[in-house]
Amino acid sequence: MENKSQKSFLFVIFASFFLIGIVFGFFFLNGMWNEIVFLLITVLLLLKFLFAVLRKIFLYVFLCVFLGFSCGVFRYFSYLDHGGFDFQFLGEYFSFMGERIDFVFRNVLPEPYSGFVEGLILGKKNGLGKDILEKFNATGLTHIIAVSGYNISILIAFCTKFFGFLGQKMKFFVMIFLIVLFVALTGFSASCIRAAIMGIVSYYAIFSGRQYMPFIGLIFAAFIMNLFLPMLIFDDIGFQLSFGATFGIVCFYPRMDVFCESVPDIFGFKSAFLMTISAQILTMPVILLNFGNFSAISPIANIFVLPLIPIAMFFGFVILFVGLFSLKIAMLFGFIEYAVLKFVLFLVELFANFPFAYYKIDWFTSEIFFIYYFVAIFFMLKRLIFRS
Repeated sequence: MENKSQKSFLFVIFASFFLIGIVFGFFFLNGMWNEIVFLLITVLLLLKFLFAVLRKIFLYVFLCVFLGFSCGVFRYFSYLDHGGFDFQFLGEYFSFMGERIDFVFRNVLPEPYSGFVEGLILGKKNGLGKDILEKFNATGLTHIIAVSGYNISILIAFCTKFFGFLGQKMKFFVMIFLIVLFVALTGFSASCIRAAIMGIVSYYAIFSGRQYMPFIGLIFAAFIMNLFLPMLIFDDIGFQLSFGATFGIVCFYPRMDVFCESVPDIFGFKSAFLMTISAQILTMPVILLNFGNFSAISPIANIFVLPLIPIAMFFGFVILFVGLFSLKIAMLFGFIEYAVLKFVLFLVELFANFPFAYYKIDWFTSEIFFIYYFVAIFFMLKRLIFRS
C-alpha cells in the first residue's frame, strides 16, 4: 500500500463511511427504520462492488469501511453526550472588521448595491431587501450571494502575486492565515469553511507537487467539518446546498461537458448552463424538501447572470482593498461595480417576472428525498471506485 493514490482512495472510503455512520446514528436514534433499510442496502451494494473490483486490497478496504462506519456512529453519539465545536461563535471576535468592511461598501455604493456586493464577497444577505431575496429565490440565483470557491481562489491568487517575494513555505502559511481571517469575516458559514478547506488542500497539492482531485478535497472538507460538528449534515441547509452543488459539479459537469463537446461555448453560456444543471442534480431535493419551490427559469437565468458574477466579485474585492486606505480612489472602481451590479439586478428582476419562473411543490416527501440521495450516492461512489 505504498502507492499514494491508493492511500488517497482508502481515505475517501474511510471518510465516506464515517459520514454514513453519522447518518445511521441519526436514523437509529430517531426510529427512521425505512431510511435505515435503504441505507443498509446501499452499503451492502457498495461492499459487493468493492469486493468485485478491489479483491486484491479488499482487506484494507473492508478495514476502512468498518473503522469509518464505527467512528461515524461513535462520533454522533459522543456529540449527543458532549456536544460539538461551534465555529460561528468565533465570528463575534471579528465583528469590528466586519463593521469596517460594511462602512467601506456603504460609502462607495448606494443601497441595495452595497448590500449586494457584501453578499457576493462575504455571503451576507441581511443587506438585501426581502423583495430582492424573493426574486433571487424565484430565479434559483441565491447561490451567488453565498461564499464559494471563487472567493477563495481570488484570495489565493492575491497571496501568490502580492507575497511572491516570500519563500514557498512562508507564503503557504500567510495564505492559510488570510483564508482563516476571511472565513472569520463571513461568520464561519458552512459554505465558506468548505471552500476554505478545499482551497487550502488544492494549494497544498500544488505546493507539494501532487495532483489535486476536487472530489477528495470535498470529502476531506466534509469529514473535517462533521468531525467537529456532526449535526451539520442534518441541521445546516447551507452545508447541504454547498456540498450538494459542489459534488454535482465535480461528478456530473465533466461528463456533461464531454457529451456537449460539439456545442460552442459562446461567452461562457454553455459552461454556465451545464454547471447549473450539474449543481441542481444534488441540490434540488434539498430545496424542494425545505422550501417547496421549483425554479423552472433557473438554468436560463444562470446562463445570463453567472458570467457577470466574477467581474462583480473582482471589482468588489478591489473596492474593499482600496477602500480600506482611500474611499475616494475606491469610488472610481465603484462606478464600474455599480454598472455591473445594476445590470445583474435588472436580469434577476426580468427573469423573476416570467409567468413560469417558479412553482410550488408540496408532494416531495422525506421518503422520496432519501431514496433519491441513496441512489445518487451509490452511483457516485461506484463511479469513483471504478475509475480508481
